[in-house]
Amino acid sequence: MMLESIEVTPSVPPSLDLQAVRSELEELQRSLEENEDSSMDSLGSEKLLRECALHLESRIQQVLSEYSNVDSFLGIDDLDAYVENMKEELVAVEAESSKISNEIEVLKRTNIEDSNKLKMDLEVLKLSLDRFASQDPEEATFNCSSMNGEDRMNVIVDRECNAFEVLELESQIEKNKKILKSLQEVDEIFKSLDVIEQVEGTIGGMKVIDVADNSIRLSLHTHIPNVEDFSTLQRLEGLIEKSESDHELIIEVSNGTMELKNAERSFLLMSTCMISSMLQSLSAILHWNGL
Repeated sequence: MMLESIEVTPSVPPSLDLQAVRSELEELQRSLEENEDSSMDSLGSEKLLRECALHLESRIQQVLSEYSNVDSFLGIDDLDAYVENMKEELVAVEAESSKISNEIEVLKRTNIEDSNKLKMDLEVLKLSLDRFASQDPEEATFNCSSMNGEDRMNVIVDRECNAFEVLELESQIEKNKKILKSLQEVDEIFKSLDVIEQVEGTIGGMKVIDVADNSIRLSLHTHIPNVEDFSTLQRLEGLIEKSESDHELIIEVSNGTMELKNAERSFLLMSTCMISSMLQSLSAILHWNGL
């Protein structure tokens, strides 16, 4: 007789909160959607980025044109060597640009595939959670008087399976959170590579040294004569040195401020207006890439 009053209760641990699991799942879905929207915005700003880069290039060319008479200080042999050197640099830049483009395409495909897989996993988790939550909580207690031994065992097994299913859901959510974090890191890498490709691919001679959270460091290598080469005394005495040299300009945009750093003396010949325009163009590139 005592067996008839035995009640079978679910063995789901009290720490398994369905509402908490559902909240985490919804938060994960929102994060994934925001990440996808961010990726679409960065791709949609490509046209504006190229326009900014072209504007910056035109300013640089305007400065370089002021020293177009550099060929008067160089002999034919020096000019030929200069042109040959420029051709080699062009080939190297094109090869590097092609390599970066291929890496970006791989990152794009990986990002899309992982995002789709994560989205499908989230949908499966949501359906499983809804099915589990739709079960009548009143059935958590059963009177064994109307059940035989086999039925009672089936009830226990079902409850154990449900508890295990919830544990699997929580484990899958944690796994998907890690996947989402990896996707966000890949998205940041893609944005950085996109900035590097557009700046270096559009502006000849421009190299991206580093792209950080809130800053970008650029180096412009060009062949501008030294300031001393333009002195009247040296022109008269024919002491102008016929050699090539690289002049480096580094612009750092950090924490909402723009500052010109490590500029060689020849670049100080640029007007304040031109430098300001270059900084504004770079700031626009950073802004539209979310850096």
